[in-house]
Amino acid sequence: SLKEKYGTCTTILHYGTSSSIRLYTTNTNTPKKEKRKKKEAYVLKTLRPTPSSTKRTLQSTLESILSSTLHHPHLLQTIDILPNSRGETCLVSEYCELGDLGTYICSKAWEDMLIMRERGKDAVMIADRIFYQIMSALEFLHEMGVVHGGVCVENVFLSWDCPSEDGSGNHGNGICVKLGDLGDARILSPCSLRSSSIYCRQQRYTCSSGEKGRGDPGAVDIWAAGIIYLVLRLGRILWRSASED
Repeated sequence: SLKEKYGTCTTILHYGTSSSIRLYTTNTNTPKKEKRKKKEAYVLKTLRPTPSSTKRTLQSTLESILSSTLHHPHLLQTIDILPNSRGETCLVSEYCELGDLGTYICSKAWEDMLIMRERGKDAVMIADRIFYQIMSALEFLHEMGVVHGGVCVENVFLSWDCPSEDGSGNHGNGICVKLGDLGDARILSPCSLRSSSIYCRQQRYTCSSGEKGRGDPGAVDIWAAGIIYLVLRLGRILWRSASED
């Protein structure tokens, strides 16, 4: 059962009309000499499509397929799909302990890290590293014929890279990015490759009307990634929606 595999719900991270996201933790036995239990954390996204919303049901099915079959170091991987006690589909993914990028940028941890890095004159490298990882994930998706369609700071999740090899426990390799939430993804067909009907759901991350007409459906992701880089460098978005001006 869900409880036997992933433990109990400890936190509700999001609750919406068509889905909810919860943090589950489970205890696993460690070697006897340690005499303690190790906690493992998982994120469960429960899909609740309504019977009257066929489009939402199909999109949820597509999200399940894409998130479980597309493998990339900077894509949030669905490691299991199973029903809960109410028959709703649950997508189980890895837990990113630093949360989403939007929340992390507003945290003291981010401010402290920037101050520390600026002393070493590489504050820009933090933004560059995060942006590179986002673009790496988008490049992979586009090569697979998939447009994400929902790129924003709330869908970029962060965790620490593997600890440094010196045994100190320090995270010397920096932040690791996982692009998640394929709920608005689209699979491109030969016809859609020439169309410009794909857009980002969030207005602040949507490109201007002039850019929409250029005919590349993947451009919506690239533009949104650029907005994220702007947020990384300036700490905020400079406009509510893009325009030709």
